[in-house]
Amino acid sequence: MTPTTTSITSSADYLNYWNGIRQGIDQEFSQVTKTPAQLKDFFAFVANKRRFLPEHEQDELTFYKNLLHNQRVNLYLDFKTDISLLLDRFTVSGDLGFLQQPGPFVFCTFHFGPFPLIGYQLNRLGFTASVLTIEGISNSMIHQDTTEGLDIMHSGSTSVMVEMMSNLEAGRSVMAFVDGNLGVVKEIDPRSFVPVPLLNDTFFCKKGVPLLSYLTNTPIIPLITYRQGPDDIRMVVDAPIYPDRQLSRDVYAQSVLQRCYALFERHLRKTPEQWEFWNLIGKYMASELQRGGAPIPAPVEATHYLFNRERYDLIQVQTTPFLFDRQTRGYFPISATLAQVLGQLSPKGVALQSQLSPALFNDLLQRSVLRAA
Repeated sequence: MTPTTTSITSSADYLNYWNGIRQGIDQEFSQVTKTPAQLKDFFAFVANKRRFLPEHEQDELTFYKNLLHNQRVNLYLDFKTDISLLLDRFTVSGDLGFLQQPGPFVFCTFHFGPFPLIGYQLNRLGFTASVLTIEGISNSMIHQDTTEGLDIMHSGSTSVMVEMMSNLEAGRSVMAFVDGNLGVVKEIDPRSFVPVPLLNDTFFCKKGVPLLSYLTNTPIIPLITYRQGPDDIRMVVDAPIYPDRQLSRDVYAQSVLQRCYALFERHLRKTPEQWEFWNLIGKYMASELQRGGAPIPAPVEATHYLFNRERYDLIQVQTTPFLFDRQTRGYFPISATLAQVLGQLSPKGVALQSQLSPALFNDLLQRSVLRAA
């Protein structure tokens, strides 16, 4: 259930559509095994969440439904809702000393929660900010009811650094999403990326935004927004980060991003379904990049085998178990019996030849579902 072209101007209508989106998602997932595109998307999000945040107790289907709900509220519901009604739901907390300063600032944030509204909330707080984001996301950030649209800059533009510097020189702040990496990365170029701790791993993040702060001597304000409920939006602001010219540019960039990602991780662990990019996180995690080589086939003489959990996830959807290949993003259903065998394999390996038919055993070897113990 999504709004029509008519703006939503009452809290009652907003809640009605909010609940309607939830009901629509529940109906979709009653037929999820018949929609391959959505099933593949579900596996990609769940596999990464399982890999990088296994301690989160929410069951995987609920996690994915909540993630879709957040996405669709951003894309459809908030887009059609009166902007004043949305901004009235904001509560701003944290280090608010920047509100007494003229700026400009570089606001660093994430594609988390109601992120398309951040620029409008900054405007309400008195800051005119140009927004740096990726091209596909920017379309959802232009609200239908605003008389002054956000000034959007695309991170893929060859002139984007010059544009941002010009804005700052003119006294206009810049708001940037520092989780906006794009594309498949096989090797990390240290000229463009810096490593930051994230979810007990190392995430490689582009360092252009901190370098902008360093080169223009502009303070950075880390912030994040999240939904506490349909009528409760929170913005949390961290303390300003002032450029330190005693540090090298790279050291400053890393220190800035570590501060920003520490704020992000605190909220990511609480409500991971509010992050837009769970399907991409593995492309920038050190542990995944180190596994980027071709799979090593099991030696012919092996007698004991393991389930290759480094590459495959065993995911149950309703009554059907699937194997999801994180390397190729492919998936295929398996029998409940095979799922039980794979799920119970000992870490020391098991002699499987007697438990599986020769054809199935060889197929699992060729797909690298099994590897030698």
